Amino acid sequence: MQRRLITHNPCHIRGAGNVKRAKQIEPASLPQLEALAPAMPERYRLRVLLAAWCGRRFGEITELRRHDVDLAHGVVKIRRAVVRVDGTFVIGTPKSDAGTRDVAIPPHLLPAVKTHLASTITGAATDCSSRPPVDPTSGSTTFATPERSWPPAPAPHWPN
Repeated sequence: MQRRLITHNPCHIRGAGNVKRAKQIEPASLPQLEALAPAMPERYRLRVLLAAWCGRRFGEITELRRHDVDLAHGVVKIRRAVVRVDGTFVIGTPKSDAGTRDVAIPPHLLPAVKTHLASTITGAATDCSSRPPVDPTSGSTTFATPERSWPPAPAPHWPN
C-alpha cells in the first residue's frame, strides 16, 4: 500500500478495532462530587476536583508537578503520566502525542489550586524540579501518590 502497488489492505477485517465498552461510565453528579471531595483526605481533594472538572486521567493527575501548574494562565500542563505495568509504576509520556497538552483550569477551581500549593504540599517551593528524583510510589509527587498507597476511602453517602 505504501508503494501504491495495491489499492486497499487485503488483511482488513470488518469490525476489527471497534471495541464496545463492557460498562458505560457515568460521571459523578454535582451533589456526589460535592460529597466526595470534602470526604477525601485534604491531600487528595484537589486530585478529585481536577479529575472531575478537567477530565484528567488518574495517571495524568498523579504525575503533576508544581511547574506543571501555570496559575498566571490558569492551565495545567500535561507532560507525564504514570501507568502500572506488571505491578510496577512506570512514569512516561501520555498515551499519545495529543495527550501532551495544556488543560484549562476552571476559574472556580483556581482558589483551591492556589490554597493546595500554598499549604498542602511539603516544601512550598514553586517548582519541584529542585527536589531530588522520586519513586512514584514514595508519595513525593506534587499532587498525590499512586493508588496503592491511598488510605481507604470513607463509605460514600450520596445525596439523592
